[in-house]
Amino acid sequence: MEFVEGFEHEQMLDGRLKHLARTILKFVDDKPEKLAAVTSESLLRQSDETKEQSIYIYQAWSSTGKLLSQSSGSPISKPLTKLDNFGFDSVSINGEMNRVFSLASPSGSVVIQVAEPLKERVDNFRVTFGFYLATLLLPFGFSMAATRFLLRSSFRALDKLAEQMHQHHILDAKPVTNDIPNNEFAPVFLAVNSLFQRTGQAFLMEQRFTSTAAHELRTPWAGIRAQAQIASHSQNQEELHAALQSIVRGVDRASHLFDQLFDLTRVDSMSKGISSSFQRVQLAGIYTEVLEDLGSKAASKRISITKQLPEEDIKGMDFAIFLLLKNLVSNAILYTAEGGRVDVGIYRNGQDVTLTVDDSGKGIPADSRERAFERFNRLGQHGPEGVGLGLSIVAQIVELHHADIHLLDSPLGGLRVQVIFR
Repeated sequence: MEFVEGFEHEQMLDGRLKHLARTILKFVDDKPEKLAAVTSESLLRQSDETKEQSIYIYQAWSSTGKLLSQSSGSPISKPLTKLDNFGFDSVSINGEMNRVFSLASPSGSVVIQVAEPLKERVDNFRVTFGFYLATLLLPFGFSMAATRFLLRSSFRALDKLAEQMHQHHILDAKPVTNDIPNNEFAPVFLAVNSLFQRTGQAFLMEQRFTSTAAHELRTPWAGIRAQAQIASHSQNQEELHAALQSIVRGVDRASHLFDQLFDLTRVDSMSKGISSSFQRVQLAGIYTEVLEDLGSKAASKRISITKQLPEEDIKGMDFAIFLLLKNLVSNAILYTAEGGRVDVGIYRNGQDVTLTVDDSGKGIPADSRERAFERFNRLGQHGPEGVGLGLSIVAQIVELHHADIHLLDSPLGGLRVQVIFR
């Protein structure tokens, strides 16, 4: 940039020399005798650059080498440069470097030579460049100062957020405050507070889960211990057999609770972004695996299970779909009386695949169906089986697969669970 500006400045000054030489040449007009009657001061006054003429020197020579006129300060009887050297040149005059321009008249009878000290050029360039630099830096400096002030004002909110985050306890879900309304960082405060809210809900849910799980586990272990004590003090085979049967049921219930908790933990650990790893899952094949696990339970209660399973598949995780169907069928068997019926069906409607599980049990009242998805909420049901986690696991799997779930009245008289995979 500086090089380009310097080059343009040099061109401008060279143009001045040309202009001055042509002005002097107008006095000659191929008649050298006119020049002898003209003083150097009057010649120089004809130039537009009257303020700076004191820095220029000139000479006028005839083609025969006769000095016709010269300004003060020019060498006496010595050309500024060779008379046949036209155009620009740099020469030393009186021990100082000068820029010289030579111009001949159209007839060639007169040669005009004009010189300017290079020192003046450098000084002028420094002044011009300094002025230009000042006019550039002043607004730039003002802009930088204004920008710095605005940035400091804007980032004050971020500094306050950092300070509050530094003082925040890991278990503290209290929202951070923003004292500067309509600040550019207001969305950041909203996002952080939303994160704290979700984290607080997760901690609260974890605490409730831990407390309820501890309570639910305490019940079967206490029953097993009590029945073991009865068995150890039994007086006859009947008492011993009954106590051992109770111990087996208690172990089964504890085992079922552990399985449910383990399944719930695995589902909780699944990311909501796992859809990228989904594969095609054959629902009929999943149903066969579920029936292998639950067939004996259904047979013990003389419950008939019918199916309507065309060769349909969905995109999902086979393990998660297995848990979903297993929990739905298990709940249907659990809450259906002996000799009842459970129907499993799959239907396609365009791109949607609907899975339904119907039972002939008591069903769930319409006003209680939303609460049925809460963990450990058995809706007032009491019994040796069931821990209130089945539908909670199902709901999370449905959410992971971006599906919909509905609890409806069943044509069999009990509950219909409808899951729509889109």
